[in-house]
Amino acid sequence: LHHALWRGCWEGTAKAASVDVDEIPATVVGVTLENRGHVQRVTLRGETDEKVVDGRLVVIADGARSPTRARLGFPWFVKDYGQRALVANVRTHFESPVAWQRFLPTGPIALLPTANPNIANLIWTNLKLETRRLESASRSCQL
Repeated sequence: LHHALWRGCWEGTAKAASVDVDEIPATVVGVTLENRGHVQRVTLRGETDEKVVDGRLVVIADGARSPTRARLGFPWFVKDYGQRALVANVRTHFESPVAWQRFLPTGPIALLPTANPNIANLIWTNLKLETRRLESASRSCQL
C-alpha cells in the first residue's frame, strides 16, 4: 500500500510546474532544519550520502514513530476521542464505484469501493463500548 500511495503522489505532483518530488530510500542518520523566511531547508544525511531539500513545504513521511520528527524536535500528542473504528469487508447488494461517508454524532462511517463491485470496505467509527460489542458479534452477522 505504501508503494501505491507513493507512486500516486509521485505521478500527480511530478506534473505540477513548481513541485519536485524526491525519494530518499536510505536510512536517515541525521537531519537539520533551517528557516529561511518562507523557505525551509532540510539537510538529510544518509549512511553514505547527503541530500539538501529547499521548499515552502517539505514533507518527510517516515512513519508514526518518525525518527526524523524526533531528531528535529517536533512535538506530538495523542488525544483520546473516546472512539474506536471497526474496519471490515462487507458484501453489498448493489454496485457502487463511489465512496460514501456520513458524519454521525458517534463518529464517521464510510463505505469505500474495492476492485470487486459487490465488496466494500466499511470503516465505522463509534463509541469504544459499542465498537467492542460489534467486534464480538458473529463474523457473518447482518448489519
